[in-house]
Amino acid sequence: MISDPVIVDRSLAIDDARIFNEKCGFRHLPVVDGRKLVGILSDRDLLEAKEAPGELKTVGEIMSSDVLWVKPDDDILEAAQLLLQNKISCLPVIEDDRVAGIVTAQDLLGAYVRPCDEDPQDPALNPPITARMTRNLILVQPITPLREAWAMCEAADVRHLIVTAEQHELLGIVSDRDLRLGISEGLEHISDVSHADVLTCPASASLANGARAMLEAGVSSLPITEAKARSR
Repeated sequence: MISDPVIVDRSLAIDDARIFNEKCGFRHLPVVDGRKLVGILSDRDLLEAKEAPGELKTVGEIMSSDVLWVKPDDDILEAAQLLLQNKISCLPVIEDDRVAGIVTAQDLLGAYVRPCDEDPQDPALNPPITARMTRNLILVQPITPLREAWAMCEAADVRHLIVTAEQHELLGIVSDRDLRLGISEGLEHISDVSHADVLTCPASASLANGARAMLEAGVSSLPITEAKARSR
C-alpha cells in the first residue's frame, strides 16, 4: 500500500480540489471529516462536476460516499476480489480509525507479478493471457461522436473502448476519462481524444507478461493482438 496518502477534507472547494489534482496528478483521494473516512474523490468525479458549474461547491457533494476499505493485515487476494467485483480501482486502508494508506489496482498488479517472476513455469499462477482477457469488446471508429461513445461506456459499464478502422484494424484506445474530458472541452469525435500510440500484447503471451507490461507503462488496459497470417 501507499502509506500516509494525501487526504482532503469534505469541505474543500471543488475548484481548489481540481487545482490540487492537476498539480499533483492523483487519481484518487480519500475524503475525511475530521479523522473519519467519509468518501473517495476521483478525477472522474471532478470531470463530472465540470458539467454542473455553479451548482456544486464542495468535495463532499461530488465524492463517492459508499466507500469500501481494508485493514493493513487483510489478505491481498481478498482486496483484489473487492476491486474486481465492485469495478473500482482503489481501496483506502484503515488502521485505528484513521486513513493509514491506500492500495490501488496497480499496487495489487505488482503484488501478482513478483511471485510470477520467482516461479514463471507455474501454470496455475501464470496462465496464458487469453485465459483471462475480456473477449466482448466495444469498438468505435474515429468519426464516432464522443457523446455516443460515452453512452456506450455507460450502457456496458466499461471504461475503455477500442478504436478501429472499418476492417477492425487497431488504431488506438480511448477511456471514459478521455471522453469526459473531451466532452467538457467541447470536442466532438473519437479522433479528437483517442490515443494512437497504444501498447498491445500478443495473444501468445503469458498473463504475467501482460501484467508486467501494464505496470511498466502505467496503463490500466491492454489490447491483445493476434499475429496476422502471412500471405503466400
